[in-house]
Amino acid sequence: MEPTYNHITGPNYPLNHENKVRVIASFNGGGVRGAIAARICQEIEEITKRSMVELVDCFAGTSVGGMLAIGLNVPKEKGSLLLKYTARENVEFLKKNAATIFPQSMNPLPKIAALFTSKYSTTNLDKALKEHFGDMVISDSIKDVVIPSSEISRGGSPWWFSKQKIINLENENAPPISEEAAKNVHVTDVLKASGSAPYYFPYYSIPFDGQEYHFVDGGCYANNPSAIGISYAHLLYGSQKPLLVGYFGTGAPPRPLSVPNLYFQGGLYWIWNYIATSMNLNADEASLISKIQIQSELLRKPNEDYFEFQPRISVLEYELDDSSEANMNRLISATELYIKDNQFKIRNFCNQLLIAKGFDPIPVHTEEDIRHQQGIIDDFEVIEKEPNLCQIFF
Repeated sequence: MEPTYNHITGPNYPLNHENKVRVIASFNGGGVRGAIAARICQEIEEITKRSMVELVDCFAGTSVGGMLAIGLNVPKEKGSLLLKYTARENVEFLKKNAATIFPQSMNPLPKIAALFTSKYSTTNLDKALKEHFGDMVISDSIKDVVIPSSEISRGGSPWWFSKQKIINLENENAPPISEEAAKNVHVTDVLKASGSAPYYFPYYSIPFDGQEYHFVDGGCYANNPSAIGISYAHLLYGSQKPLLVGYFGTGAPPRPLSVPNLYFQGGLYWIWNYIATSMNLNADEASLISKIQIQSELLRKPNEDYFEFQPRISVLEYELDDSSEANMNRLISATELYIKDNQFKIRNFCNQLLIAKGFDPIPVHTEEDIRHQQGIIDDFEVIEKEPNLCQIFF
């Protein structure tokens, strides 16, 4: 099959060629902090001179991570292999729309109102998503994607929206979703289902086959969707395929839950402080559990098979809805510093991506880089010669 072409790289090798190593990109939830993950992807595209969609087989993303996972897979038109957006353009999308999705106000009334209703309306979110994704349905995605959400109206169960089908976990009483309905669900609906964080947004409803389903944020159980990406990859490619996983976080938490005053621990304190904080705690716990699962699954060399890109950010930057220009600039600055301090790790990951997909590795300049690059090449030669060394059991 002849290469196609896109506006990022020029020659674009066929997307359905067989590779021994399958690559997964996993994107954390985190509201406005999604700009962190998007900026690191931009760095990878600029180093490799190739789009993420050329280098990755399966994209997993929760909430804003879902926007990025699908945003990196939008075709210029239905059925095309030409990309509509680069990683840089996804960074700009998040920066441009943060303040409209999460409008800031000095008025305390919205915070008081949030005790009785959601803090934000989905009107601006819906407008931004339609502008970016149009009428795209999930099966239009260039590569495989999987987006987690939580269905709450039938006893509660985790759902995975994917390019191939909808997977409904843990609820045997729920009727199956037809293949046609699953493949033709609009991306805007999927992303609102995955991003309707309790307290911040109302739950989101989607009709399937004449029945209404109600969803809240996938981060309630899978803020780090890496384990979901691995599980879904096993369904697609078989459990014997060796995997290379890149996890793109949205900033490590800077602090634990603050201890209340000894004499002020009543319901008002917990109502006012606990809801938003517990969302962060649940998200962090889900990410930790996912990381433990991943490290136990990747038997060959965990540090080589699982790359985590997770800047540590300050208290000022951690709120997922602080869309002020000052905070967005702080997030990007913190990410730029992280990229500068982790160039070797990022270039290492870039070379693993390139070699796994059959491309030439990026040039190296020092003796240490040359030795490390040879180590990467030898590592993948081991995969070809002794596949049992890198089987991943799930």
